[in-house]
Amino acid sequence: MKTKVLKRFLGIGIAATMLLTSACGSKTEDTAATEEEQILKVRTETPQSQTISVESRYIGTVEAGSTITILPRVSAEVLSTEFEVGDHVSEGDLLFTLDDTSAQIAQQQAQAALNAANAGLSAAQCAYSGQEAAYAIQQANYNIQTANADVQMLTAADNANKMATTEYQLQVAVDRAEAQLTQAKLAAGTAMENYHTTESLLNRAVDKEAPKDTIDQLEMQLFSARNSSDSSAESVAVAEAAYDLAIRQQQDYLNFTKQLTSASIQSQVLATEEQRVISAEQLAASQATLEASGAQVEASRASVGQASAGLANAQLALTYYSVSSPVTGTIISKNITEHNMAAPTQAAYVIETDEDCKVVFYVAERTMREMTVGNSVTVEQNGENYTGSIVSVSSVIDQAQGLYKVEALIQGDAPLAGGSSVSLRTVSRQSVNALTVPSDCIYYEGEQPYLYVLEGDSARIRYVTTGLEEDGRVEITEGVVAEDPIIVTWSSGLKDGTAVEAEK
Repeated sequence: MKTKVLKRFLGIGIAATMLLTSACGSKTEDTAATEEEQILKVRTETPQSQTISVESRYIGTVEAGSTITILPRVSAEVLSTEFEVGDHVSEGDLLFTLDDTSAQIAQQQAQAALNAANAGLSAAQCAYSGQEAAYAIQQANYNIQTANADVQMLTAADNANKMATTEYQLQVAVDRAEAQLTQAKLAAGTAMENYHTTESLLNRAVDKEAPKDTIDQLEMQLFSARNSSDSSAESVAVAEAAYDLAIRQQQDYLNFTKQLTSASIQSQVLATEEQRVISAEQLAASQATLEASGAQVEASRASVGQASAGLANAQLALTYYSVSSPVTGTIISKNITEHNMAAPTQAAYVIETDEDCKVVFYVAERTMREMTVGNSVTVEQNGENYTGSIVSVSSVIDQAQGLYKVEALIQGDAPLAGGSSVSLRTVSRQSVNALTVPSDCIYYEGEQPYLYVLEGDSARIRYVTTGLEEDGRVEITEGVVAEDPIIVTWSSGLKDGTAVEAEK
């Protein structure tokens, strides 16, 4: 507990130091950022299975008498009794046996439940492995479909660009044909004007009876002008035909080809987006199924733990049907007979021990149920310690005390006066085959304990339920399994998702 409090104060101190450091300039901030980006080196260990127990102190009273009352812990038919009044018994001698048929059946049922739980865990793990493979395949398909969708979108964009280029080229062709037609018309007008001018000059020369050479020259010029005018007229016709063709091609493209191509591109884009959404939904569904399968594995592990605890309880209950003497002494009373019923409320044997020092103390009901005959005790009085063991745990409440009576026999010739008070300590709670981790790796969020587990290359928070604590180790009853790599290194930078690397 001191370690937990210290860790909390250390956490507060480090947080305060970080706040003060944040005001010390950009150089300090850069250094801190560099440190945060470093991968933490951590040590890990898996939970250990061990028996962990808790000792408690009690005030007891020394009784001069050394009479031990043997009470059955269950109600059952007596199958055999081994000793009679006056017989001397040694510690460990079998006193009587009870019919354990129901306990045997309960143990078999508990074993069957454990087998079924293990089978369920194996099936859940197999299903999880299969789902992992299915998810990997679905993820690969998703990546392929996403890549195909990107290609389709690029193709659609390329087609749209080509369509725009074609439209531009057609417009350029129309503009060029129009310019050529205009130029041809201008040339034809010039040629016609030149023809008329030459014709007028020829007519005036004839009227004025100009020299024959002049008339011949003008006739040749008129002939050339006529040819040029006819050629220009033909060029105009060709240019008009080319212009009309360019206009028709542009109109055909705009009215038909462009609309069909645009519709095709739009359809392709919509289909691609729809397929992308479907692929994402399928991947999400596969991931949800994988997570549900993982939850089923965890539930199956919990069932195995519960079944294991049930089997341990059944095995413990089976030991109650064979009762041995906890002490060496002489039988002074016997209250059971073969084939009759024994019950926890009726003393089976009363044994007068060879020792003469007994300590009586009282415990609560929960402690009574967990305290076991044979547990060692340490008795303290006047600075001296004496050892012994519990010889009787009553399952019937003492009306005067409101608690349950426990008797412990002190070994050897202890000089303890009858009726005197002593301090004693003994195991009050015990957990067998408990999963334990170092106490130092437990943190707290309010009252909720948690620890860090190495998952891949990251530290992940795992909330847990703790049990008993002993010698620097604490029992974990829920939240981890034996194979989990627990991070046992303390660091102020350790948070959920922190990048870490396990030390070799």
